[in-house]
Amino acid sequence: MRNGIDQSRLISVGVVGLGTIAQVAHLPNLVDLSNRFRVVAVADLSAQLAEEISKRLPGPVRATTDWRDLCTDPAIDALLLLTPGDHSSMAADGLSAGKHVFAEKPLCYTVAEAATLGKQSRAAGLVLQVGYMKMHEAVLAKAREALGTIGDLRSVRVIVRHPSDESQLRDAGIVRFDDVDAVVPPSSQAADQTRVALGEVPEEYGRLYRDVLHGSLIHELSLLRAVLGHLPQSIESATAWPIDQLTSLNGGPPCVSAEGIFAADARFQIDWLWTPDQPTYYEQLEIVGTAGSIELRLPPPYATKRTAELVVDNSDGINRIDGGTDSAFNRELRAFHEAVSSGTPGLDAEGVGEDVAWLQRLTTRLALDRAVTVSSEAGSS
Repeated sequence: MRNGIDQSRLISVGVVGLGTIAQVAHLPNLVDLSNRFRVVAVADLSAQLAEEISKRLPGPVRATTDWRDLCTDPAIDALLLLTPGDHSSMAADGLSAGKHVFAEKPLCYTVAEAATLGKQSRAAGLVLQVGYMKMHEAVLAKAREALGTIGDLRSVRVIVRHPSDESQLRDAGIVRFDDVDAVVPPSSQAADQTRVALGEVPEEYGRLYRDVLHGSLIHELSLLRAVLGHLPQSIESATAWPIDQLTSLNGGPPCVSAEGIFAADARFQIDWLWTPDQPTYYEQLEIVGTAGSIELRLPPPYATKRTAELVVDNSDGINRIDGGTDSAFNRELRAFHEAVSSGTPGLDAEGVGEDVAWLQRLTTRLALDRAVTVSSEAGSS
């Protein structure tokens, strides 16, 4: 026992969705954490993939194509929802079945759904954790400590250079089968949630909101909350370009840039750049104060054994802090185990609501470029 947490408790889990993030990150870490977790069942639309993954895990592991089977399995304590797209309906069903839930981002596309799921998890006394692995980087505690040494805040900047998944996963050995369609269209619930979030906007803005903002940029918001405690106060300008990549339904995603006020006398700038042919992913958070600066370099998302690096420049000189070998993916699963073992419900569902509201405001600003009106939740926020 440590701080009331039973570290030896073995939590039985069912894994839903066996694609890239499951194979690269979560399944290897579940095996690595076999003193905390036991995978008893896996589910995927591909029967061949589910069967193959079940054979590769320490067994016995049951394989199914119907994830709802895992909800009714009394041997399962918790669900890991690792499918693409929003997880609000699945999370609600899992919680209703009495299962703790770890859901990859995005949890949902509306503020209302985030609030409902947070309330449901708390009422049931169940953990609902979102896959914001960047919040679990080992050096973040040192970054927060360093904030008190750099004076008054002046600038917060985030830059992401995002290559294609193909360029990042060439040597990852992802297992795939062709017994299901390779491309699954957004669910009707995702489309409905998008309408609640944005109103009746052109489909390219719905895709931008779901695929780019919730699919990637939302990680930068969770990182800002983890280090600085809150999100930028206002968005003064934002743009998405090239325009043909914004309007095309078949091309790659557009780049996105936004700037405005972070807090008081501090500005912010976020640049998310689609760089499909670059060989490496790049992500940095820079925080500048009147007496120093903090630079946080994040690892590529699929480099699951690498950790963030921190550089603090203040009156004590330049201090470089390495995150060591304790990966954020591993740490977030350990945090999930601790939350379940200690009976701490509703982990970060409130933060999700803040992120969703901010992305809706960003979409509203982006839409101004083409005189598109965004309404519903975003229009009233």
